[in-house]
Amino acid sequence: MSEIQKVFKEVGKEKVYKKGGILFKEGGLSKHMYFILSGGVRIFKKAGKKEVVFAEFRKGDFFGEMALLTDEHCRANAQVTRQSKISSIDKKTAEALLNTNPAFTLEIATEVIKRLQRADKFLIQAFDMAMTIDEKIVHSTKL
Repeated sequence: MSEIQKVFKEVGKEKVYKKGGILFKEGGLSKHMYFILSGGVRIFKKAGKKEVVFAEFRKGDFFGEMALLTDEHCRANAQVTRQSKISSIDKKTAEALLNTNPAFTLEIATEVIKRLQRADKFLIQAFDMAMTIDEKIVHSTKL
């Protein structure tokens, strides 16, 4: 069992959410960090009439740590994708754990770094695609 699992089992508050339930909304302040015990959650943002999904989390995943720890407003929405049991800890508890539990802190840091690496990879691919499109446009206008 990971340290994060242990912590959420010991101090987290468990709650069952129905499919479609909203954990937090874009623009709101985050008050909790979440750990999925069962079920799933998607992180998405509305773009006009469409929705862009940024992440999908399932059993064993945690989320909500960035907005919670930076005091920033949420940049997206979190919605339960199927009935789920989710454990949460509040800001005060999370900060205390980060200051006193090195294993907990390391696990969170490691996962956040992995997420940043995936985001970097996505951005590089998007940049490469944009450059390819730009080259085609420049080439076709020269003909």
